[in-house]
Amino acid sequence: MGGYDTDEPDYESPHQVGDEVLVTGILTVKNSVGGTESIDHDGVVCKIEKAFWDYETGWRYNGRILSEADIGRARKQSLSSYDAEHYRREYPDQPHLAESAERAAAEYDPSKAYFCEHDISPVPQPQVR
Repeated sequence: MGGYDTDEPDYESPHQVGDEVLVTGILTVKNSVGGTESIDHDGVVCKIEKAFWDYETGWRYNGRILSEADIGRARKQSLSSYDAEHYRREYPDQPHLAESAERAAAEYDPSKAYFCEHDISPVPQPQVR
C-alpha cells in the first residue's frame, strides 16, 4: 500500500468528485498562452471534477471555479500580454511556439482550477439557530 514512487494511494481521498470545496491555499489556472498561473485570492469555492494521487504531495484535484466574480479575477491574473503574434515576431525560426500559443488561446478557460488537498479548508456551513 502506497509508498515512494508509486501511483497507489497511501490513504483514501478526503474529497470526492462532485464535492464543492473552499480553496484557501495555492490555486492555479492555465494562462492564456498555456503556462501555469498561481492566483492571488482570499478563498475560492471550486467543484472537484477529477481526483488523483501524487506520491509527492498527496491528493490533487482538477476543478471548476464556481463564482463568476472569482472567474473574472482568475481571468484578469491569467491573461498573458504575449500571444501567437509575439512568438512569430520574436522567434521566427521556432514556429512551434506560435502554434502552441494559438492552441492555448483556443483552449483558455480561467474557470478550470488546480489544487491539492492541503490547499482546501472546510466550506463554512450556515449557522442553525
